[in-house]
Amino acid sequence: MSIPRQLKVAAKWRAHFNPLRSLTFQRAVSLLEEGERGAYAELQWTYRFIEKREATLRALKHLRLSALGKLDWDIKTVDDSPAAKAQAAKLRAAYDRIDNLREAIRFLGLASFRGYAHLEKRYEGDNPAAALVRLEPVEQWFIARDTVYGPWVYNEKASSGTVSGTPIDSSHFLIREIEDPINELGLICFLRKNLSQKDWDAFIEVYGIDPLFVEMPAQVPPEKEAEYQSLAEAVVGDMRGALPNGAKIQTVTSGARGVNPFQQHLDYQDAQLVLAGTSGKLTMLNGPTGLGGGQSERCMPTRSPSSPRPKPVRSAKSFSASSTVRSSALPPGCARSLILNSPPRTRPTWANCLITPSKPRRRVSA
Repeated sequence: MSIPRQLKVAAKWRAHFNPLRSLTFQRAVSLLEEGERGAYAELQWTYRFIEKREATLRALKHLRLSALGKLDWDIKTVDDSPAAKAQAAKLRAAYDRIDNLREAIRFLGLASFRGYAHLEKRYEGDNPAAALVRLEPVEQWFIARDTVYGPWVYNEKASSGTVSGTPIDSSHFLIREIEDPINELGLICFLRKNLSQKDWDAFIEVYGIDPLFVEMPAQVPPEKEAEYQSLAEAVVGDMRGALPNGAKIQTVTSGARGVNPFQQHLDYQDAQLVLAGTSGKLTMLNGPTGLGGGQSERCMPTRSPSSPRPKPVRSAKSFSASSTVRSSALPPGCARSLILNSPPRTRPTWANCLITPSKPRRRVSA
């Protein structure tokens, strides 16, 4: 049994724990501080729930992973020499042996939201000297370390508040780290939106239906006023019934309700999340603008007219994720150059996202 499967069995108790039940701002700050110390179990388990409950964060996650899943890979040769072609064939064979390469790159994309992602290398016949055949995702709540500078360790039972565990041999893992994950902001926005939604629900309960008052006729005897009031309240509360002749229904004008600030506050939280998740593009929040308008008129400008056009976020993330694969998943001594191409219909005009090795290319014979 692989280590990731062992961890899933050992930590089944977490399936019965919902971290959103007692989630407050004080608790969120405590979780983020635990994350800075390297005790990630509670924080990452909370992230998992928020990614499912927070609509904007869920949309950002699915858009990111969907975009990475649509990308394909290829090997680019330096020239057409026999040595380069032989090397390309060797690299292609190495990648083709990995049966979940696309899934692995998608999992590495989660590091942008959760701060890190670990893939355990699985070898043919469980022999580290043999060919790499699979990259097994390890959920983030099973990982810990002693502060952000410490080595990574397994937290076998996903225990809360611990930074200790079984040391991880980084040579048998692909690890991608992000210093400023999106979910840190997502956690704060989630709490703020919940508070606004709670107050908005109370606002609607009080002001959602126009308040109605019944004006008694002038000739109602004083001893009958209580009976008349009970009858009027029953009619107004049920929105049907009959009142004596001369009764008048009065309503309060909408201006007396005050200002409703909740929608703007919720929209602001969504805008903050989208800015963090797309590096400055708010068009996903905009609906149809009608005749004579466009998305560009409603989107926050992200560059001056003279500055270079920014590249799509998807390409930057594919560069980062595939760079992790390139630097760790291939046999040593091979020149590593992996291209992630966009689908033909959506290929950007600035060409393909080429990932070049950090060191000068070297040709090696097959």
